[in-house]
Amino acid sequence: MSWFSVAIGCACAIVSTALAADVVDVKSFIPPTNVAAFVVENFDLSTIRSSFGPRRPGGQRMFFKNFGMKPSEVSSDKAIFNDDYWFYEIDVLRVADVNDDGFTDVAVCFLDQALQGTYLTRTPYVLTRYSSDAPLVALSYEPDFDSCRAYKREP
Repeated sequence: MSWFSVAIGCACAIVSTALAADVVDVKSFIPPTNVAAFVVENFDLSTIRSSFGPRRPGGQRMFFKNFGMKPSEVSSDKAIFNDDYWFYEIDVLRVADVNDDGFTDVAVCFLDQALQGTYLTRTPYVLTRYSSDAPLVALSYEPDFDSCRAYKREP
């Protein structure tokens, strides 16, 4: 075997090792189906700025159920809460490792609208879960989902 063959063999081994290091084993604590219902049940609302903030006792995690809320409609990729005063909508856009951190995320658009007043926000969030007993939390990673921000809901 020539020195050239050995050098090429070593170079190939280094490249294949480097490529293998780029392959990340993505951990998932998100179910493959009924994702919107999963978000409703597990989304820690205290991790976002929303109309829920003023109603949240300091330092506590808050979920829709803590406010006595159940969705009026739910499908695999959408949950809607509608009453006389507020309208909330969660659109599941994607389930993937959105921010490349090795954990499966849920990319959502969250609509928060006062039905008697002018408060209206529609914000994209990346939600993640780090273990099977942890809540879904919003990350400080801001996704670039222009379709979420451009949305206008007609009353």
